[in-house]
Formats: sequence, C-alpha cells, structure tokens
Amino acid sequence: MKYILLLAVSFLLLLPGVNAAEKTKFLIIRKWSGGEKDNKGSSNADLFSLGLEGDIRTQFQDQLPCATAFSLDDVYTALQHERERQLLGVSDDGYGLDMAGALGASYLITIQVTIISQNVFFIVKLLDPKKAETIISLADKGTNDESAFDVAKRLSKKFFEKICRLEICPYKGRIKVHVLSELKADTTKEYPVYCQGRDRKYTISHKENKTTDNFWTFEKEGKVWARGFLDFTISEVTENEIDNGCYKCPSGDLYRRYYHDKITKTGNIDGVSEESELYGVRINDVRVEITFNDDDTYTMQVKAASRKSEISETIFRYAEGWCDAINDPDKTVKNTIDIAMPYTFGPFKGTAKDKNLKEKPEPTVKIDPVSGEKTTIEVEFDLERE
Repeated sequence: MKYILLLAVSFLLLLPGVNAAEKTKFLIIRKWSGGEKDNKGSSNADLFSLGLEGDIRTQFQDQLPCATAFSLDDVYTALQHERERQLLGVSDDGYGLDMAGALGASYLITIQVTIISQNVFFIVKLLDPKKAETIISLADKGTNDESAFDVAKRLSKKFFEKICRLEICPYKGRIKVHVLSELKADTTKEYPVYCQGRDRKYTISHKENKTTDNFWTFEKEGKVWARGFLDFTISEVTENEIDNGCYKCPSGDLYRRYYHDKITKTGNIDGVSEESELYGVRINDVRVEITFNDDDTYTMQVKAASRKSEISETIFRYAEGWCDAINDPDKTVKNTIDIAMPYTFGPFKGTAKDKNLKEKPEPTVKIDPVSGEKTTIEVEFDLERE
C-alpha cells in the first residue's frame, strides 16, 4: 500500500494538472487496519473507510459540482478496462489521455481507519501534493458496529466544511481598484525675533498640493494568478517661504533674509511588473487570493507591483538678503520609482459554494492622523466560479 501511495503522489507531482476546461480533481486513497477479516479478506475497517469515501464523494456531487473526486480503485478499474481493450485491439490514444488527465489531481485526500478492540478510529486529511503539505487534518472515533457509518458521515460533513473554506474551483473575472490619495495643506506660522535693537518677525509658510491616482484592473485567471493593468499618475507641489528678520550670516551679523523653494513632481506608470515566472514564462506580479471564513463570509487579498518608471522632479530655489543669496536656474532630475498595492477587501457575504462573487461596496476613506492625507479606495469585482 505504501508503494501505491508513493506512486500516486509521484504521478500528481509530475503531471501538469488540469486545464481551464476541466474540473478540480481530488485523488482519494484509503488505508485501513485491524478488525476481523471475512472469507474474502475484507474487514469492517475496509467497509468503514469505503463508507467515508462514499460520503465525501456525495458531498462533492451535491455541494461542489465544479470538483470531482476519484480513488485508486477507479484507476485500477480503468487500467484493467484499458488492458481488456488492448487485448481486443480497440485501444486508442484518447483513452490514455483521459487517464493522464484523471491522475492530474490538484489535491490528495487520505483516509485512515483503524480498529482497536471495539473502537474505530477515523483520520482524514487533505494534502497539496505539489507543496507536500497537509492542509486539513481531522479525526473522530466510534464503536465497531453499524454506528461507525454515522461517525463517518459526521466526519465527512466536517471535512467538507473545511474544504469549502478554500478556493477549490478558481473564480475568474475582472477586479477594478481605484486608489486616490489627496493632500492639501496651507499653513503660516509667525514668531517674534529681536536683533539690531528692533523687534522683527520670523514667518514661515508651507504649502502642499499632492495627488496620486491609481487605476488598477485585474483579470483573475486562476486561484491566485491574475493579469494586471495599471494607470498611475502623480502630481505633487511642495512650497516653502521663510521671511527671517534676524537671519545669521556667516560673518555673525543678523540681517533680514527671504527664502523660497518649490518642488514639483509629475509622472505616470502604465504597467505591471513581470518579475515572476510560471512554467518558464514571465507573468505579471499580481496575486489575488480569496479566503472563505467560518461565518460564511470571505475576504479577497490583492497584491501587485508596478514596473519601474521615471518621475520628473523640478526644484526651484531662491533667496535674497545681505548674505547667502540664491538665484539658481530650476533643476530637473529623473527618479525611478515603483509602487505596490497590498490590500485586503471584505469581509463580504458568500461561500465557496456560490457560483458568482460580485460586489461594489461603498468607497473606504482613510485620513492620516499626522499628515492629514486623505485616501479613498474603491473596489468592484464580478467573479464566476469555473
């Protein structure tokens, strides 16, 4: 049995998996031990494990028809059928391709049933064969009689509830996110100063007018992968004016000096980074992950990164007075930047059993308590399950 399990997992790791038109596949492997065997070599442990497998299959058929579950027994039967077809000379490549597709499962379900004395112990697990990790592990126990089938049914229900917290069948469709950040500030502060036997003033004015506008569009095409499009613009103007009635010159003398600077940033980004790879092909650096919660709600986490682009920064500086005068021409520099978008939206009402996930909630407005910057986030999506 251990050899068969390793062989099945090896198939799962090597085959490319299902294509967009196929259902998400689960391979079920049963293991059992203990209990008295009948004249055919079967035992109650075998029957209870088979009952649990049947209950799990029924859950898929009734509640998640976009997925399908099959067992090694199905594979053995199909292989035997194919052998008979070959002996009759009616085998074809299409049937072999069907078999390969069947083994291209995305998940592995293991069922372990053990009978010790009058007790029956059930363990059922869901594993990701590509990552070689356990996603779900549940256990239950009963007595070695007909009531063990009820325990199996109860366990299958709990197990399937856990499965439905995952995005088993990919939701595909368009997601739109608009992020607008605005900051407008205009402050003036004045302080008394004294020099050269006279009362004077120190006045400082600060102005900011900043706007960044992000329009992200995502086409979700798999469980986490999506293509992304970005239209990002930035417009920032920061201005400072200082009128110092007692400016200290390098000589140590105090004189009036006026200073003015203005920094202007403008630019746009119109693409998403492509540093990631899938099957050796560069893809957009976009991830969209849907998580289903125990209270029949879900959240959607979107992570994306833009490509690097140039932003122009123009600097103006001017000063007049008895010393440290400045009258330089404007200076423009190019800075390379990129932006990231790590946002989590929700929770929204819905479960993995829903055929369609569609939302357009009211915009979320956040104001930075320190800078006063206002950020408005809008999201809209319409996703359909395969």
